[in-house]
Amino acid sequence: MVNTVPVSQRTAFMSYAHMNDRHDNNYLSRFRDRLEGEVRVQLGKNDFHLFQDRTHITTGQQWAERIAHYLSQSAIFVPILAPHYFESRWCRKEFHYFWNREQNTGSGHLVFPVHYMNCIQIAASQQYPEDSMEYRLAKYEFADWRALRHFGLRTLPAKRRLEMVASHIVGMFERLESTPLRSGGNGSSKSSNDFADPMATPPGGQFGPPFDLRMLAREYRLHGRSNELGRVMENLDPAGGRRIVCIEGEPGIGKTLLATEAMRLLRMDGNFQDGIAVVLCSGTGNPPTILRDALARFDSQRRPPVATDAEGLFAEGRRLLAGKDTAIIFDDLELSQDMARMLELLYSTGVAILITSLNGRALASVASAIRVKLTPMLPNDGMDFFTDPNERRPPHA
Repeated sequence: MVNTVPVSQRTAFMSYAHMNDRHDNNYLSRFRDRLEGEVRVQLGKNDFHLFQDRTHITTGQQWAERIAHYLSQSAIFVPILAPHYFESRWCRKEFHYFWNREQNTGSGHLVFPVHYMNCIQIAASQQYPEDSMEYRLAKYEFADWRALRHFGLRTLPAKRRLEMVASHIVGMFERLESTPLRSGGNGSSKSSNDFADPMATPPGGQFGPPFDLRMLAREYRLHGRSNELGRVMENLDPAGGRRIVCIEGEPGIGKTLLATEAMRLLRMDGNFQDGIAVVLCSGTGNPPTILRDALARFDSQRRPPVATDAEGLFAEGRRLLAGKDTAIIFDDLELSQDMARMLELLYSTGVAILITSLNGRALASVASAIRVKLTPMLPNDGMDFFTDPNERRPPHA
């Protein structure tokens, strides 16, 4: 009989510096509440819990003991990264607890950081020892909240990114609950807390190809965008002469949803066997930084390239991508002439490139690029596009 992770244990642990929550008027506490609710909605169940010490530990309880209890009961670790996080002794203990669990059980990465503020500790992680929290945290896939810190959690940009974060967590639980538990090094079964992340590290410490679509959006059945969807897919398909594709349009018009659907359908047709990477670009306008983030997704150790110049990054791109069937989605990318030149160099390695952006004018001089403009849809088409199929009313007879 094959054992799987029990569906009843859907708990994540939010690790954060209290200073950041206090300074931002309890923003992180409200973030926790909204994220917990969004995950529950997407799961269709109320058994998901996102632990936060201020919410789940009452006055008079043994604080350290309760922290240890919730750490041991949690499947996923969500650190909220800000400069103060690295100054907290407790945050360091919490992170190393999960990191050691990964190493001791071989269960794969259980950590999904949220970058809340710019952190020099992450930007300069290569300068820290390899056994440091700074160095180790920089290797994980993360959700970028830096550009949204001063947005209300009910604004459209924040709601969209929150849904992406929740979708990633839901995807982790879905895979965990359907994946048989492997035996540990001593021959015993792993405990129910020892979950494997979709990018689980196999024996030998090497990462597999990235397949990151769950970072973007839940799957929706598309209506009213068939022409645009066809153009995107046609120009990403190698049989049709693959090009750089930029989906452009106003905020909230559906660029990310269209990109996700196009990539999902192409993947179902057998494309991109060597990986699909997603780079969330909102708030990051530096082309070398964006390109380094993209290439790090294909490195066997998830290490960003040492090079920071165009020539060095191009050489690294050829090493990682040439001769492989891969794709990169740059979501919410602010295009500039420098970024367009870097994308053209990256494209020459053979990777499929899909961009969502407010405006693709900077690609006008790139012969290998095509722009797909999204304009407002008719009201009925818009409702079909943004509504979950399970929530739609049946058509009138």
